[in-house]
Amino acid sequence: MFLLKQKKIRSLKKTSSLIFWFFSSPIKALIGLTIINIRSVKSCSARWVSDFTAKNVLIVGTGPSLNFYKDLNLERFDAVVYINYAAVHEFNNNNYLFSTDSKVAAEVWMHLKNIGREKDFKKNQLILAPVDYSSYFDAQTCLRDFTILRADKSHFISRPLNFRFLGLKLFSIPTISPRSLDRKGLTNWWLSEDQVESFPVVRTTSAISALLFVAKFSPKLITVLGCDFSGGRAKTISSYQKGAYSGQYRDAENKFYQVAEFLNEKGIRVQRAFIENKVLKFDSNDRHERSGDQGD
Repeated sequence: MFLLKQKKIRSLKKTSSLIFWFFSSPIKALIGLTIINIRSVKSCSARWVSDFTAKNVLIVGTGPSLNFYKDLNLERFDAVVYINYAAVHEFNNNNYLFSTDSKVAAEVWMHLKNIGREKDFKKNQLILAPVDYSSYFDAQTCLRDFTILRADKSHFISRPLNFRFLGLKLFSIPTISPRSLDRKGLTNWWLSEDQVESFPVVRTTSAISALLFVAKFSPKLITVLGCDFSGGRAKTISSYQKGAYSGQYRDAENKFYQVAEFLNEKGIRVQRAFIENKVLKFDSNDRHERSGDQGD
């Protein structure tokens, strides 16, 4: 009898928690977006121009192709942009941390502080372009050191879920999200004098938003490593961050090539890389590989 009563109490607590989340999430998203609009940077940093313009830039993701990264020589790159937990690796002299996931960004930054690596990042080298405004609302106090990029346009969407309330099955919850990336949005962003005025935040993966962020400064070459879009993680990262759920990145590769093709038209060179025998190599099947592209 006692165990049955305890089970009912736990069930009621769980239901109450879900009901609170269901009704509070859209409100938190709206407040989160308002705070982002206030806190977001209103002009590009001179540091970004200096670090990326006409430079060789490496973007490092968290995918399995990042294995053996610690033995890699990065001297050829002028700046390294780490995506989320990729920042736990050895550092170049000029480091950036980029994320679109507020919760993960807060966790990574807390971890880097705990191991004494916060000094490896200078002002305006921690970049957050939030895709989930509710998560930003929850994590904002841990993100005060980050420079915030605001999405150019946001709209209401329905987030899928599976939840019953008063006997009714609820299939979705309203929330606010950056608008989907399209050709028109890319063009408006490219033509803008200052990209923070119309930055196209991409929901699918932080890597594509990071690629766009760097490309606007017309670097000499952008090399992308560890951005496999498979959902897997590098061995050195799997203990910090689990792999994505099945299908989470199913559209990411197509979006990556869509963006890379657009940038190629604008004269921005993009190449994907992998590590073999502790040497950085380039995918022979990559649609954007060019003869002689060695990143230097």
